[in-house]
Amino acid sequence: MLLAKRGARVIILCRNMEKAAEAVKDIKSEAGSELVEAQELDLASMDSIRKRASHLLENEEKIDILINNAGIAECSLNVTDIDGTNFRCYDVPPIQDDRRV
Repeated sequence: MLLAKRGARVIILCRNMEKAAEAVKDIKSEAGSELVEAQELDLASMDSIRKRASHLLENEEKIDILINNAGIAECSLNVTDIDGTNFRCYDVPPIQDDRRV
């Protein structure tokens, strides 16, 4: 929201385009900016990731800020995405302090 309020062009990458459309509508309304859009990206699919990355590289001059708000799972198991790619998921301990980067 803050980026949109400050006049930044914001691209929201989402798996669920219905929810994304609602978020874009809310952000545009509250921020008073039309520079907000949603594009589809399913992080469970390497094919989706490759296609969206190619699209962004072809259509955007640069990306100044990338904010990753995807969830992280605490697990120790093998995971196969919808495209058949195998991933290994490891336990990730929670951050215990309030360090800023």
